[in-house]
Amino acid sequence: MINIQLNKVSFVDNGTKYIEDETIEYNKVAIKPETDPSKVGHTFKYWSLGENGTAYDFSTKITKDTTLYSVYEANEYTVKFMDGDNLFKQEQVKYGLKATKPSENPTKEHNLFKTWTLNDKEYEIFKQFSIKMTQNTKKDYLSKIILFKDITKSNDLLEITKNECKDFMEYVEQEYALSTCEKIFSYLHSYYAFMKREKHIKINPFTFVKKPTVTREKGKKDVLSIQEINQLIDSLYKLNARDQLIMVFLATTGCLLNELVKVKWKDLIVDENDNFYVRLGKGKKERIVKLHPYCFRLIESYRYFSGLSEIIIPTDEYMFTTQKSQSITDRNVRLIVRKAFDMAGLSHYSAKDLRHSYAAISLMLGADKEDIKKQLGWSDKYYAIRYKHVVNFVDSESIDYIMGKDNFKLNKK
Repeated sequence: MINIQLNKVSFVDNGTKYIEDETIEYNKVAIKPETDPSKVGHTFKYWSLGENGTAYDFSTKITKDTTLYSVYEANEYTVKFMDGDNLFKQEQVKYGLKATKPSENPTKEHNLFKTWTLNDKEYEIFKQFSIKMTQNTKKDYLSKIILFKDITKSNDLLEITKNECKDFMEYVEQEYALSTCEKIFSYLHSYYAFMKREKHIKINPFTFVKKPTVTREKGKKDVLSIQEINQLIDSLYKLNARDQLIMVFLATTGCLLNELVKVKWKDLIVDENDNFYVRLGKGKKERIVKLHPYCFRLIESYRYFSGLSEIIIPTDEYMFTTQKSQSITDRNVRLIVRKAFDMAGLSHYSAKDLRHSYAAISLMLGADKEDIKKQLGWSDKYYAIRYKHVVNFVDSESIDYIMGKDNFKLNKK
């Protein structure tokens, strides 16, 4: 009796199974799905062996289990900047990207150009809101509101959601000093309170967002417990190769989101003992951080599924990219982290809590404050003091678990 080898062919679209797996006899060809998958703002191009690879040839004979990934191309849209009835500027912009603000503002006799960012209704509301403000205060408020609309990519500030507000505040807490974060929150909360009072909106979305407070201390709520670490690690398999790497990279290096998105392939370093490192930060905050071996294995897996060669060439290309090979953004990473925490049932945590946990657990392990300062790129000589009391909240079992977990333990010098 002859046993015929059967192989499984899987079709994956955006990290999920697109159709039921095909069972193909050895040396036979896979059958392309009858219908193409779809993605908002994108056009399906082809199926590929890598998440961002070349088109798969369906005349290829199957000799082993095979996974094919959907590859999309972002749609392109025409963005017009109108000055009254006149076309001031026009450009083509791909879905998810920003239009480029004209280098010059339009002019009109006896009038001052206000902004391209706010629509007519939003600006009229702002004029009512700021009527008693000084010119400098008005300018300051307007800059924060424009920043908010720019980062959230909102078409209408009156339709903003509480989750968009939370994402925005996570962004500013990563990018600005805490005192500035508090000011931004206060400005936007006041702006939306005015809109609610004037019945432009029914609910102030910023009432659902925690106000930043000017304190340097970190507490129990900022540090993952043993059970929570278990939950997070055990759910990572649900993510694709890139997103798994992002989560482990953040958790085992303690880096900031804006540092992660700027890592290039040339920033990876290997020494004579085959230890791997990554260069993080810029200027005075530039530092070399050791990578955990498991983190590097995930880098190799990520390159494989992205259709990249095994040999890492030190290029200026960004390490973390989208399907269109464009550098990933802070907002993209925050969404990935939120998805990971949601899947693990830990929705109350955010990206910055991975950094807090790394710092607190490092202190628990007896790391020197000066070493932690260098590892995390702290500019304040006594910055580590803010985490000193957090040690009391870190379960010793958490340390044992992390240190004993082959695929998720902290860097050790």
